[in-house]
Amino acid sequence: MSKARVLLAEDHVLVSEGLTKLLEADFTLVGTVVDGHALVQAVKKHTPDIAIIDISLPLLNGLEAARQIKKCEPQTKIIFLTMHSEDHFVREAFKAGGAGYILKQSATAELVFAIKEVYQGRTYVSPS
Repeated sequence: MSKARVLLAEDHVLVSEGLTKLLEADFTLVGTVVDGHALVQAVKKHTPDIAIIDISLPLLNGLEAARQIKKCEPQTKIIFLTMHSEDHFVREAFKAGGAGYILKQSATAELVFAIKEVYQGRTYVSPS
């Protein structure tokens, strides 16, 4: 199977750089962005297989960006990577078109597993 093409949307540079280093061995990273507007434009430009999105993005939050992505590029699968563990965030993420929901406190192996699951058409939610 080919490597999933992944776009990362994370506004904290340190987190973004760390995730890039952790994921680049298993996936093809097509870009990183720091806000919701840039995310929507990058998805249109790169048409990634998967967009990993922080809910709390500036300018346009991750939930609204996901809704826009699903309208213009419905084939892009969305995984939310967030600190928000509350049920209402999880529900809204899936309503917005999410296929995965991972908490930032999760282990790297869980994120890699989730990306592979979503890439194969399944959904994933952090057990915690």
